[in-house]
Amino acid sequence: MQRILLTSALLLLTACASADENQSVEAWLADGIYPDVIEHPMPEDLSQFKQPESLVADLKAIQEGSLEERIEALADKSRRDQVFVEGGTFLMGDFGRLQSEEGLPWDGNSNSSPLHEVTLDSYSISKYKVTLAEFDLYAEANDVTSVQTEKRYNRVLGSRKPWRAPDKPAGTTWSQARTYCTWLGEITGHSFSLPTEAQWEYAARDRGRFIVYPTDNGKLEWNKNAPSWDMEGAINSGNTGRPYPIALFPPNPLGLYDLAENSLDWVQDWYAEDWYDHSARARNPSGPESGDERVQRGRSAGFGRTTMTVLRSHGKPGMERRKSGKPVSTIDNGFRCAVQSPERVSPH
Repeated sequence: MQRILLTSALLLLTACASADENQSVEAWLADGIYPDVIEHPMPEDLSQFKQPESLVADLKAIQEGSLEERIEALADKSRRDQVFVEGGTFLMGDFGRLQSEEGLPWDGNSNSSPLHEVTLDSYSISKYKVTLAEFDLYAEANDVTSVQTEKRYNRVLGSRKPWRAPDKPAGTTWSQARTYCTWLGEITGHSFSLPTEAQWEYAARDRGRFIVYPTDNGKLEWNKNAPSWDMEGAINSGNTGRPYPIALFPPNPLGLYDLAENSLDWVQDWYAEDWYDHSARARNPSGPESGDERVQRGRSAGFGRTTMTVLRSHGKPGMERRKSGKPVSTIDNGFRCAVQSPERVSPH
């Protein structure tokens, strides 16, 4: 089987005309991580799952003081949160046919294939998803309505606390996410935007390595580096299947948190099912020129084993509405911002 996989890989890489001709097929595979799934028992003490102290301090700073002081605190936080990603060439898409023992794709959806070569310039991307505290401040500063303000997210049910909290991911439309990142550029002086789909995958896969689960070790270890359904409820005030406080679990090797779960991430690109057929050997691809939906990457809370680096989702960029005309909440659609510059972001 291994010989068959290597032969298939060689044919694919030859077709892709890899930029590094000295890198063998064996090296591509050896540099990856086989996606084991490990079940750990539910821990009795959940206090070990806590946010970094710097994040706690930063979220507190953007909620206290004058509006000008809080905006400056947010600008400082957003600069410091940027993780520099050195550019390079990688094989984007579902690499399961090369890595899996059966020679089958990891993702059964054809829109994550074919595997194709992409080259990216260096860029930076936020280690955290944008939180409700940050989006609330943006809404206040720009005199617009914030998100998840409906009663169902703010009411107390028995001993269950309200779901809405400042350290949880802000659920937004694509349009809201884009506008937030643009505003962040205005207050920081950097070229903030949503990351492209290729940038998101490259970073999630630790600069393009064959990694299926974007966790600290490339494996999905329930109740250790990702929460089980029961653990989700325990840490989320009894609310299962909904986003929970960010950065409770270890980041991926590049230092990015909550890539595996805890809301989808909007990216820049328009969605087209066959886009990968047209983007081989592209440099800094940003998707089709137009479309009806935008690409989302990652996975929302409670989806378990489907949370893979190659998985593509898509959604309408604007607010969806019921037949009555009332807006439908977009709680599961989060985002993080990126800086489109080959230079490192200065913390000051």
